[in-house]
Amino acid sequence: MRKLGRKGILIILTVIMVLGSFPVNSHATGLDEAKKEKSSLEQKKKEIDAQIAALEKEKTNIINYIEQLDAQLNSLTKQMNELTLDIEEAEAQLAITKEDLEEAKTKEEKQYDAMKKRIRYIYENGEPTFLDILVESKSISEFLNQIEIRSKITEYDNNLYDEYIKTTKEVQEKEQELEAKVADLNIMYEELEIEQDGIERLVEAKNTELAKQEDQISDAQTLSSDYASQLEEKLAEIERLEEEERKRAEEELRRKQEEERKRKEEEQRRKAEEERRRKEEELKKKESESNKDSDNNSSKTESSSGSKDNSGSSTGTGTYAWPVPSSRRITSYFGPRKQPTPGASTYHRGIDIGATYGSDIVAIDSGVVTVVSSNWASGNYIVVNHGNGIQSQYLHCSSIVAKVGDTVSKGQVIAKIGSTGVSTGPHLHLDILENGTKVDPLKYLK
Repeated sequence: MRKLGRKGILIILTVIMVLGSFPVNSHATGLDEAKKEKSSLEQKKKEIDAQIAALEKEKTNIINYIEQLDAQLNSLTKQMNELTLDIEEAEAQLAITKEDLEEAKTKEEKQYDAMKKRIRYIYENGEPTFLDILVESKSISEFLNQIEIRSKITEYDNNLYDEYIKTTKEVQEKEQELEAKVADLNIMYEELEIEQDGIERLVEAKNTELAKQEDQISDAQTLSSDYASQLEEKLAEIERLEEEERKRAEEELRRKQEEERKRKEEEQRRKAEEERRRKEEELKKKESESNKDSDNNSSKTESSSGSKDNSGSSTGTGTYAWPVPSSRRITSYFGPRKQPTPGASTYHRGIDIGATYGSDIVAIDSGVVTVVSSNWASGNYIVVNHGNGIQSQYLHCSSIVAKVGDTVSKGQVIAKIGSTGVSTGPHLHLDILENGTKVDPLKYLK
């Protein structure tokens, strides 16, 4: 292996220095990756929320169908109760009819016995003839009375028999009619029981389906809550990375301001040096001018060379203005709170000031705008660096007036009230950071 000469070593060191001068923005890559993951979580949460809405709608349809089935069951139960009463009434009538039939049969047996006795009597004694009656009668009047009596007895027997036959027939027909009615009612009752059983099976199946639906909704809601928690964590990570980006941007801005200051100082020094030389040449040419004039010119030169332009300073005044001139209504304070809307934090790291949509938002102190951006949770937001480790953040804006790099003064309008991001209505969410840590803004605002 050949040894590298001094020239070769210098070339290698030069290449290393050149390559090292190109910054690798790993933080920016991490921030982009975090934003991609946040977007993916937002999409997943959106899809699962849509699935929950669809499941809720299907659940409502199932409940409505079960209610319809319940109404049918109630109607069937009412019909079955009415049929039960009809059956009981028909069976009661049938029992009475059977009693009437038994009574008719008893009468029939009695009449039949009487007829048998009468027939036997006639057979044994013979039926008296008209001649017998005439002979036995003592007068024509008695004869006629006997004839009439015999005739009425015969007529009574015939009528009694006919009435028995008629009554027996009517009772039998009514019995058959009632038995047929009871049978029909029982058939109708059985059909209603079959229909009721079918509907009850449907209700049971739908209740099982409803239970599964509720389990799916519960699982989906758990998943949605998990996505919301992951989004909150990812948002905190993005805020941390953005804070690092802001610090790097501020450092870069300070570096540029320092370079600009040095450039101006160098330019002033050069101009002063040129002025000094010019005046020295003028002094040499003007022999009549006194040493006093020369000293004055030298003094002016020194004064000019020592001046500085501090227009690039980003240090604030240290006193703070209220950020929303049109409203002092605080709707949520710094610290723990109930989640106002899905996706919102349960620990409030700023204050919310309710105001009319489009109202002015002003800088609480003078400083330099370092960030103008937007994200899923904060909506449109702007960050102002006031120097001495103090920053202010203004979230949920409808629009941003200032631009990155602008030097703003205390009370200057920088944005407008809105409801972008995770928000329940038009308001300003204000954060104040001390050396990168969020503190209660009311510590500074009077």
